Amino acid sequence: MALDQIMFESFEGSDLPCLRFYCFEQATVSVPLRFKGSEISTEKLRKYGISLCRRISGGKYLLHQLGLTYAILIPKTHAYIKGLDISSSYRKLSLPILEALRCFDQAVDFIQCKRASADNYDCSRESEVESIGVSGVKFVGSAQKRSREVVLQHGEIQLCSSTLGLGHLLSHGNPNATKGLDICCIERISDQNNFLVWQERKYDHKPSDLNLMRESVARKILREFEKVFGKSSSFQLESSIINHALESRKDFQLYTV
Repeated sequence: MALDQIMFESFEGSDLPCLRFYCFEQATVSVPLRFKGSEISTEKLRKYGISLCRRISGGKYLLHQLGLTYAILIPKTHAYIKGLDISSSYRKLSLPILEALRCFDQAVDFIQCKRASADNYDCSRESEVESIGVSGVKFVGSAQKRSREVVLQHGEIQLCSSTLGLGHLLSHGNPNATKGLDICCIERISDQNNFLVWQERKYDHKPSDLNLMRESVARKILREFEKVFGKSSSFQLESSIINHALESRKDFQLYTV
């Protein structure tokens, strides 16, 4: 999250769109700009082994667990989003993600927008902008941050369902589960005769399986963004940007188990 801020602040309007993926070592709740984290119980965070961090965008509390986090940086003058308001640009930047996730489950779609109640703190139960879900249940939580020159959109793609939801962590909340994409892995196996056999298997919550799932989903998303913006190229961040983010890290860590 610190790196998102540093890249956002150092991004120049003439730069090409930038897409990056990252994940959290342990389950973490990110706190949006307008909240201070006071609605979250530190006793419950300790009980479940969950950390608390802040982010630079708005929205509601977001639980990062068993998922893949993405961040898109794009100039406001880019033809793909030029002149669009937050809601419209959110939808357009989410479209490649939607198409990628449909490769795993054709039922994935934008869910119906509805205004959340004022006392709702859970991003997974918020759909004021067009959110991505399955059968009306949201599993992708995203938010935007804008400056005069650049738009940052970042969010969490919940890959595996979990019995643990944000309600478990609120001081005054009802325990709830978290919906995930719950995709299957199509695994390629070589037999003794060098023929390829395709075998479908369910991903488990083991770190090795989860990382395979993250890589597979990230590749699909990257391909969809390449259809929109052209062939991608990777680049190494300047060491000064990385060091600045590391120095700022303590400002983003609100509670660490």
